[in-house]
Amino acid sequence: MAKAKKPAKERAKRASPLKVVAPAKQAISEPTEAAHSSSGTSASECAVGDPIIHSMFGDGTVKALDGDILTIQFAGNITRQIRADFVKPRKA
Repeated sequence: MAKAKKPAKERAKRASPLKVVAPAKQAISEPTEAAHSSSGTSASECAVGDPIIHSMFGDGTVKALDGDILTIQFAGNITRQIRADFVKPRKA
């Protein structure tokens, strides 16, 4: 006796157990340039050792300058390179 074939709909379900999901939109990690143009600092205002505040990483200390890019060490020994206009000087 020959086996009866299952309907095509059931075969298709079983053939691909993984769902194809569209990638989620990635959140913007830092605000746009226009939002920071007036509130950010410039690289000329920063010096090595200055305390700063970043909206996502919090308090940090400038460790190096490279043009408009600051190398900043944050709590937990986290070091990031961030543009100067995305940080604010921390008030003493």
